[in-house]
Amino acid sequence: MVHDTHNPSNFEMLVRLIEILIWPVTVLIIVLLFRSKIKGVIHRVGSFKASSSGVEMTFAPQLDAAKKMFKQLRPDSVSKSVTTLESSERPSGTPYEQLLQIKFELEQSLTELAQEASISITGKSSLQLCAELEKSGVINHENGQLMRSLLTVIDAANAGITQAQVDEINTMYKAI
Repeated sequence: MVHDTHNPSNFEMLVRLIEILIWPVTVLIIVLLFRSKIKGVIHRVGSFKASSSGVEMTFAPQLDAAKKMFKQLRPDSVSKSVTTLESSERPSGTPYEQLLQIKFELEQSLTELAQEASISITGKSSLQLCAELEKSGVINHENGQLMRSLLTVIDAANAGITQAQVDEINTMYKAI
């Protein structure tokens, strides 16, 4: 009887080691390359919950921070309760659709202000436009802070936003 006692060569062992390590190294490289973007996503997401029904991310901390800023800078306009709105006064659509409408209106206002001030809007985000409008004196520092805070909250929101949260965001939007 002949026994095949094949001892792997150094080259074969190196190939096997590379096969084992390729995915962890690839993931590590991707994380390192995109760490600033990953950090931004993690910062925007208030909480993260994984369950059998799926993954849920909330932005409650960002909303709370924005409300706090609005209460400091505009205490009278945000102290009014939005829960007193009649259902006929609320915009139609899902809460997320209402949020997208608020975002559209805010971005449209920023674009119009920038165009009136002869500020180029090409390739600029709403946050960048807001900063340029503030820098050029078109909007004051307080309004700039409020708009940036509101844009950050809106960008962090997802389709699971509640009507109460949209009402709070709408109240802050109207306070600007």
